[in-house]
Amino acid sequence: MNLSATIRTEKKLLLPTYDRQRVLFTRGRGVYLWDSAGKRYLDFLSGIGVNALGHAHPAIQKVLKQQAGKLIHTSNLFYHEYQAELAKRLTKISGLDRAFFCNSGTEAWEGALKLARAYARANNSNGHKAKWRLLALENSFHGRTFGALATTGQAKYRNPFVPLLPGVNFVAFNDLSDLKRQFDGRVCAVCLETIQGEGGINPIGPEFLKLARELTQKSGALLL
Repeated sequence: MNLSATIRTEKKLLLPTYDRQRVLFTRGRGVYLWDSAGKRYLDFLSGIGVNALGHAHPAIQKVLKQQAGKLIHTSNLFYHEYQAELAKRLTKISGLDRAFFCNSGTEAWEGALKLARAYARANNSNGHKAKWRLLALENSFHGRTFGALATTGQAKYRNPFVPLLPGVNFVAFNDLSDLKRQFDGRVCAVCLETIQGEGGINPIGPEFLKLARELTQKSGALLL
């Protein structure tokens, strides 16, 4: 199928989301992509951060073919040796105790928000007062599901879907005084990206990150 035919089919059958570039990629190798006209591209996008290992790596092709000949999916109702092995490697690299697998970063963020509120409820670390507030940063981006949108500090993404998840407030980026002002005993988590990506490659200052860690540790909240 050529580019024009693909465009016509997509316009007829797919719900439009992104405003696509008029390019149809047909193959890739390593860091390069080729389109339907044979033009080569250096792939800096990596599928919006998905293809960190590049395209058509021989070792990855090999294990994909091997697994396709064994099992496709058995669900988490059963054990899987490679899932256990991957968790072992990830926890060793990260220095953390456990792993939780998701299909996307947005799902991981949704899980983190739920864990933060569940942790606060289970530990009842604020006596009899509700501990459920979430502090996120202005200009942040955490995904497009409802919980992720609620903690995304950009109106252009949030406004079409309000009202969103309640209990979320936004702190000015790298503003220590604003973080101190808004943080109280009702906060169950401070939500941040150490480097804002969608917001423009903005790194959090070390003093802001240090303060966020100190406030959450002292109150029994989580730093996400």
